[in-house]
Amino acid sequence: MVCSTKSTLVFLLVLSVIGIGAFIYGSVFEDWLNNGNDEDDNNINAPVASPISQNGNNGDGEYQFIQCDVGSVNTSQCCNGLNNVCNKRVNEIMFAATHNSMSTMQDQFSAPNHFRRMEESLEAGYRAFLLDVHEFGDSVSFCHGSCAFGRKAPEEVFESTVKFLDENPSEVVIFEFQMDSDSVQLLDNLYSVMEQTNGFLDKVYVNDNALEFPLMGDLVVDNKRILLFQHDGPNCNNEGACPSGIMSTYNHMFETTFDLDTVDDLKDYDTSCAITRGSPDNAFFLLNHFVLGFLFPGSADAEEVNQYDVLESRTTECSSFVGGKLPNLIAVDFWSVGEVLRFVQEQNGAL
Repeated sequence: MVCSTKSTLVFLLVLSVIGIGAFIYGSVFEDWLNNGNDEDDNNINAPVASPISQNGNNGDGEYQFIQCDVGSVNTSQCCNGLNNVCNKRVNEIMFAATHNSMSTMQDQFSAPNHFRRMEESLEAGYRAFLLDVHEFGDSVSFCHGSCAFGRKAPEEVFESTVKFLDENPSEVVIFEFQMDSDSVQLLDNLYSVMEQTNGFLDKVYVNDNALEFPLMGDLVVDNKRILLFQHDGPNCNNEGACPSGIMSTYNHMFETTFDLDTVDDLKDYDTSCAITRGSPDNAFFLLNHFVLGFLFPGSADAEEVNQYDVLESRTTECSSFVGGKLPNLIAVDFWSVGEVLRFVQEQNGAL
């Protein structure tokens, strides 16, 4: 009788988990099928072609991210896809960013934040990546919460970034790392992976306590096209605490709240535009533009908040909270739905 009762309880628990999973992931799998119904299942891992040569497969449909004049792509006259932003400082333009960039369905994460891989978002036009750094065995890995729910090797990310930047000499990217601890060793281990990735550190911008960040065109000419930030790790203001080129995020950035459970919460600008970390006097403005959802992120919420009109409305409202400064990083979930890239490039094109 006891065994029977325990078996029944286990069975009911399994059914409950399945039911909750169906509720949470129903829209995710439906959108995945809808977004991917033109692809052969056996080719799901095929990379998206470079946007220079072909329109990327992204949420903006056939939107062409790199729009520079022919002949200027390999010069300082083209920066992040546009001719007009090379004379702007890196903290004066917008970067489309992905939240929990490593957490994708294609990389087999549980409760993923995105359908498609980070590498494909880079090809499509995303230029800033928010990544969580955890210990994994004797090394480090990009995980969210726990590496039991999925992990991505930093080597894979850094190697693909170098390859992309070598093929696209006009593009500048930003990495923002959330460290799982303030251990110097954890940050050193991450940096060790960078050192072992041929060509990566050669492209890293080193701030050297400069009062201003450089022009986009100068970063392109100098081939210093990777900016590195970290938070929850060591304080990089302390001499020797951080490897060369890694900056403490909230010494240079400020951000809106990320604790938004529903679309209505995000559209409540009095709450969602509140600056929760960093000083508004800092150089970069990070707009967290995603919804946490019921237990896990849902693509249906992203489908709504990643639309152009919502992005425009919230960007305008949140900018008014900080003296008119426009966001520099707009971090989203499910990057392959919505109109984020078009919005960002049209804002940059109007500068």
